[in-house]
Amino acid sequence: MRLITMEILIVIGLVVGLLLFPYLRNYFSARMHHADPKTAREMLVLARVRQIKYFYIHAGIFAIMMLGVALILFIISESRRDVLLLGMGWAILLAIHAFWVFGINGVLHNWEKRRIKDLLNQIDE
Repeated sequence: MRLITMEILIVIGLVVGLLLFPYLRNYFSARMHHADPKTAREMLVLARVRQIKYFYIHAGIFAIMMLGVALILFIISESRRDVLLLGMGWAILLAIHAFWVFGINGVLHNWEKRRIKDLLNQIDE
């Protein structure tokens, strides 16, 4: 008989994540806060850097949390499948986040460059 079930661990992880996310986001935003950007171009570059930074934070949290959860589940779980399912689920979310930030083969990046150029041209007119 297991004292802690997989469902309880997932709920605890979600609650901790939801409680920590606003704090971490504010902490890292405050550290990144520079002087007010003067141009639209600076604002777009700052937004892009923040997107990339949040992805790397997400990847780091993923690595740390998966290591901890894997150790806990290996100790308390009768099935090693729980660790794999949790890891695969979060890895899929991380891959979606990576696609959103970096794109596949630069598809989103090229689109973003074109869009930035269009917006800057509209602002200059």
